Amino acid sequence: MTPRRRRPSPAYYSATGTWPDGPLKPDAPPEARLAQGVAQRLQDRLKNMTVYRAAQSSGLSAQTIHNILEGRTWPDLHTLACLEASLNTCLWGNEHHR
Repeated sequence: MTPRRRRPSPAYYSATGTWPDGPLKPDAPPEARLAQGVAQRLQDRLKNMTVYRAAQSSGLSAQTIHNILEGRTWPDLHTLACLEASLNTCLWGNEHHR
């Protein structure tokens, strides 16, 4: 059996190491652009709220939110739905269509 290779984190695709605000590598997949947009929108929405308060209101852990903001993990649909509902905002974008 061939060992399964672990997929790189979203921040791996950062060209400058500045996640989520810096440019992505030219070969970044569409999902990396989408993850970057989600992190940017979440970061913007949390300007007036702490991560801990967002975690409490969404039912998610603060670590999960930190991981999305820092590009350590790929946000899943459950996580996005919980954040969008609790923050009353849309985090999903259309960057992956480019």
